[in-house]
Amino acid sequence: MTGQLSFSINFRGDLDHARATFDASSAVIHSDVPEQGDGLAYLHCEMREPLTSFLAILHESDVLMPMPVKFLSDDRLRVKFIGEHKPLQRILERVSEFVDIEIEQTGEYVSQGHLDSVLTDRQREILSIAIEHGYYEVPRQATIREIADGVGLSQATVGEHFQKIESRILSQAVR
Repeated sequence: MTGQLSFSINFRGDLDHARATFDASSAVIHSDVPEQGDGLAYLHCEMREPLTSFLAILHESDVLMPMPVKFLSDDRLRVKFIGEHKPLQRILERVSEFVDIEIEQTGEYVSQGHLDSVLTDRQREILSIAIEHGYYEVPRQATIREIADGVGLSQATVGEHFQKIESRILSQAVR
């Protein structure tokens, strides 16, 4: 791969530092990084090493690199890879020739965008019943007592479930 490459990438982290790093790089022809918060950054750059090799290796593999990429203030990127053990091992061995790698965590992949990954079966059941009965409608169509009676639990227990459900869902929404 030679020439130029334009792409968008979802960044999190120290965006001021990311912007300064892109501005200082002779390989970056143009960049557009959001002023604040998380967001989609646009990069137009010359294809140079190690980016050329990294993208070629990633393209040839059965490994995914989901967004966002987190830009850290010490010029490191935090990147996630998803794939089976052998392809992951191969890609990490190949890219370690030109980038330093620190594995922070391994494990089974659980989608962060789906309720199955953040709620227990019981919490999903209670949430479904609450939605069916209009608990989250404006104005509210059901009370905690009605939901509690429907699932055979005390009001306090249902209220506690609602707090955990709302905390987990809202935490995922702002990550």
